[in-house]
Amino acid sequence: KKGEANTPETRLKGAIRELNEELGIVANPDRFKYITRRLNVGISQKGNERKSCCSIFSLELNDSDRINIDGQEVTAIYWISLDDLLLLHSSPSKSIEATRIDKESSTERAISSSDFCPNYDDYLFTMPATISALIK
Repeated sequence: KKGEANTPETRLKGAIRELNEELGIVANPDRFKYITRRLNVGISQKGNERKSCCSIFSLELNDSDRINIDGQEVTAIYWISLDDLLLLHSSPSKSIEATRIDKESSTERAISSSDFCPNYDDYLFTMPATISALIK
């Protein structure tokens, strides 16, 4: 239906699907908390206007949730607290210890803001800042 993708319930279905496809985590909708929706507008590397909309949900993982990285769409993830992620982007000289999880193993590694790709609207800083402000 027209406009259906704009409902929190439909966006949640997409989040559940992507979480399962990309990390192998299966979670029921009642475990998610809707936080907010954020519109991002910026200029792409080619100079074109770029718009995206991101719905933000929180999900607390439990002991039965197993991360399974397939190595195709996602090669690895880093387990980083929101506070540490904000610190990395507000204090570029800082580094933190983070858990890197890939298809083979889980290891601790020091990371800094230089480990993140530059992006068109400082998405990697503004998203955790938005989330932190709304869930605290």
